[in-house]
Amino acid sequence: MSPHHPWLPTACAPADWPVKLLQGRVALVDGSLAWLPEQRILAQGWGARGPIELAGPLNQAVPHLLDLRWFAYREDRFYTARCPLPAQGLAALFGAGARDGRRSAPWPFERLVVGMAPGGAVVVWVATCSEVVEVGRAQGSAIELPWSQVACSPVLGREAHVRQVLTHHRVPGAATWQHGEAPASALYAQRHQRHPWRPWVSGAGRPGSIRLWLLNGEVAHLDGGGPAVARHGWAVPAALELGFRLADGRQRRARIDFDEAEALAAWAKLSAARGDWVLHLETTPFAVTASLRRGPYLLPLERARSKVHRLPDAIGTAA
Repeated sequence: MSPHHPWLPTACAPADWPVKLLQGRVALVDGSLAWLPEQRILAQGWGARGPIELAGPLNQAVPHLLDLRWFAYREDRFYTARCPLPAQGLAALFGAGARDGRRSAPWPFERLVVGMAPGGAVVVWVATCSEVVEVGRAQGSAIELPWSQVACSPVLGREAHVRQVLTHHRVPGAATWQHGEAPASALYAQRHQRHPWRPWVSGAGRPGSIRLWLLNGEVAHLDGGGPAVARHGWAVPAALELGFRLADGRQRRARIDFDEAEALAAWAKLSAARGDWVLHLETTPFAVTASLRRGPYLLPLERARSKVHRLPDAIGTAA
């Protein structure tokens, strides 16, 4: 009998690219099925948790196959996908969890997150309360389905319904949307590329924990013991939080939000270089500056924006 773990499936889509999940079936290695919430409009963000179904048991076998159908509003197109999942890798992650230096037990992976991107791409992550790890990708195919699977309004036509959904979700350009918008597939492929870089902190104070939000939807935590979950490279960061303690004992937490276009261009430029590749974070009591370094090359990330907050003395940062 295959091991069972406490996890549930959920689904997501980019905030600016809403989809409606029509069918979401998850086949498990023991022959049973789990279900994604169907007939739901998804636009909560890339890699973010969405709604769940509580129709089955919480402790389930490892998943090995997804069977999906959905409607992409901005493309005005139906998609289908059958996505094999890495059952052995998922079993290892469910069994090990995510390390946390502040507690004796690891955090369990409790969600399987299925994302539907522009152009029919499918991405799958597993998530704890603080960590999100990409585990698979697949490509769906466009199909023709009856419009009644999306909406059955006798008053609102297809184009008006799509524009209404886009407006409700505050999608840029919703008011001027036209049938069949081209998908931003190349951008998503670039966001999911991994590179062998690491953060490196210098300057004022002793660095503590780092939390990364990456453009591929992952969330990663690092402390003095290393990353909570080992990865083969990292995607380009969207944002990070850094804790550090000054020489006088005062504690700071900084947040840096990166400009996506600048960051993607910088990582792409250094991908062909050689040498140790670091995101250098230079701390002061009031600001943090970021630059990308590899070998002899240095690229300041001038459009990155940082905010530094003073923490109460009772709140510590991980060593």
